[in-house]
Amino acid sequence: MENGVKEYIRVLRMLETWSLKQLTAAVEKALRIRIHTADAIEQFLPAHRPWEQTTFKLADREHLRLVRVSKANIGDYTELLSPGGAA
Repeated sequence: MENGVKEYIRVLRMLETWSLKQLTAAVEKALRIRIHTADAIEQFLPAHRPWEQTTFKLADREHLRLVRVSKANIGDYTELLSPGGAA
């Protein structure tokens, strides 16, 4: 693998967050399906932090208070469903 040493170190650094047992199970699962990157292995680990508990605070981000996002129009996505739709 081109970046094998870097990937190996990234996997080892996962021990800073997850237990050896958790990491071993994730690595074994990844190897069974022949994926070898740290990003892929991390997908098999339990969530580090439940996403429901993450919030985005506007404190010290006054410039974002002026941003207005329009409602999504579901019809805009129909092109993606058709054969040969936008890639």
